[in-house]
Amino acid sequence: MNTESIIALVFAILLTLGGGYLYYSRLVVFNRASPVVSFRKKPLLLALSGAFALGLGFLLLALTAFLASPGWAGITAFPTESVFAGRSVNYALYLSSALIGAFVFGVTATLLNGAMVVLVKKEKLDGENKKLVKTVLYCSIPLAVFSFVLATSGFGPYLEYPLVNGIGFGNEGVYWLRVGESHDGLHITWYALCYLIGVAICYVICDHKMYKRYGRHGIIDTLVLVAFPAGIIGARIWYVVGNFEREFAGRPWYSVFEIWNGGLTILGGAAVGIVVGFIFMRLRRKYVDPRWAVDVIVPTILLAQFVGRWGNFFNCEVYGQAVSVEGWSFLPNWLLEQMHVSNGGSLLPAGEIYVPLFLIEGVINLVGYFVISKGLPALFGKRLVPGDLGGAYFIWYGIVRMIMEPMRDTNFNMGTDDAWSVVNSMAYVFIGLAVVLLLHLHDDYLRRRDPLPSAVAAFALAFLSFFAPLLPSINLVDGSEVIPMGGYEAIGSGEAPLFLAALVLLAMSGVILLAVLLLSILRRKGKFAYSLSFPWLTLGRGKGRPETFDFESLLFLSAIPFLALAALFFFIGTGTLGPSFFVGEGSSVNLSYGFSLAAIFLIIAALLPLTVLLARYGANRLEKREGEIAEAGV
Repeated sequence: MNTESIIALVFAILLTLGGGYLYYSRLVVFNRASPVVSFRKKPLLLALSGAFALGLGFLLLALTAFLASPGWAGITAFPTESVFAGRSVNYALYLSSALIGAFVFGVTATLLNGAMVVLVKKEKLDGENKKLVKTVLYCSIPLAVFSFVLATSGFGPYLEYPLVNGIGFGNEGVYWLRVGESHDGLHITWYALCYLIGVAICYVICDHKMYKRYGRHGIIDTLVLVAFPAGIIGARIWYVVGNFEREFAGRPWYSVFEIWNGGLTILGGAAVGIVVGFIFMRLRRKYVDPRWAVDVIVPTILLAQFVGRWGNFFNCEVYGQAVSVEGWSFLPNWLLEQMHVSNGGSLLPAGEIYVPLFLIEGVINLVGYFVISKGLPALFGKRLVPGDLGGAYFIWYGIVRMIMEPMRDTNFNMGTDDAWSVVNSMAYVFIGLAVVLLLHLHDDYLRRRDPLPSAVAAFALAFLSFFAPLLPSINLVDGSEVIPMGGYEAIGSGEAPLFLAALVLLAMSGVILLAVLLLSILRRKGKFAYSLSFPWLTLGRGKGRPETFDFESLLFLSAIPFLALAALFFFIGTGTLGPSFFVGEGSSVNLSYGFSLAAIFLIIAALLPLTVLLARYGANRLEKREGEIAEAGV
């Protein structure tokens, strides 16, 4: 570094530290004051002066980088390997962009952070002051984003691409990592840091909401330590299962554990993390309403995914096909330069970039969080039941991935027929719909003790399962050729025994469900009222007290094994296909949309009778508790 850059750096550090102390010391004093307090003129001016000093510190930090790199002034055009090859570079313009953007970002980011802290700490802030803080918050967000883009774009022409995506430690000492380079030793990638930052953001939001309801912090500390690793394991398992033939077949067995070489899928990670987290809350945090916790925690995963997608940006992955840069010129130059690089480190021709799907998906996820956490409660109000927002996460993200997956570069698709991720995305949508349906039917049964609505839903799903195999149901893969085949075409071949068995079981379950519907309708009309008592089936009501089930509810429960087995056979049926399905040496058969949909419908249908059982169990426990309270005379 030259003398000028050292002087600028020293002043930058002094202004940043001094401004930070001045601003945040006033913030601490304000937050420790009475819950209802007014902003006084002098402390407010001191805080704003601190924010201004921080902005100057950021400006000088940007200036330090330019002063330390005098060669930048001699660059008059983008290099030949750039996406903007041949275009002129105006040094004064980019310097001004960096300095102005850095100053505005320093000020607005400081004000934004302060406004968020005040709103969290001062929940009982009086109306006028709360309005002022919210105005600062909402104005600072777009200004901070715009100024960050402006500042970083000033450095864009002078950076080396692909950008650094991590740091390594090994025999070579400490070194930077870039896409397309291989090094030995320990690696810390920005991809991992992005997801850790995303998890931290989720934790802060959820911990605050837990504090507001239960009056204490730290309720979800252990949950994070349990659910996050479980999510990583689930993401790896799902990736290995989906890409086994494509990536892991013929490799050493321990390669499935080498997550540092990449290979995680959010679809598997989020699902496993949510399930493990829910079980943990049920077992270890019994005083927390688990369905309320699902509504609070699960939608914030979209925020973690928004931040985590920037890890894909540094890794040059999750992008679409190559297109002209002209239609994307509104994006920052450094982002376009990074999208000019392939995952292997090679460059596209000048003027071309990969469609930045990571950014599109990330922004949609960010919007999705606010739609689910704020929009749905405002729109539907009391028509929502606890758990609906958690189900909405699956629906939202499943739809996003269903749209995005066909647009991705095929090198990043999973499975040998490029349908795995689409099928999984489709499953996400139906999981979300199933969660919403099951919760509403569960609560409906608690109110009316009538299995008819659940039986209608189960029969409708079983009925749809008959038509799902009309869609392409299996894919015959021979090298690069994919031959789709309908489900009934496969069953009719005589070489698909499990698929045929699934169809038979489906027909049997349909007959049972139809009988349940008829009996429930007759009961409603008073023409059938037969019930059975089971003294051994107490379900929490106490020993010796019989549990009475109406006959149609028991018949409804008997459909579960038929529905579950049919779903299982649809899922694993490709393993017993005859020789004519394998069109050549090394060919394979993959499950596609038709049989997958049928299996998903049947799983949901099999869960519906369980809602009746769980609802009765919950109602009986509530009755027992009320009885104990009455006997105690409380």
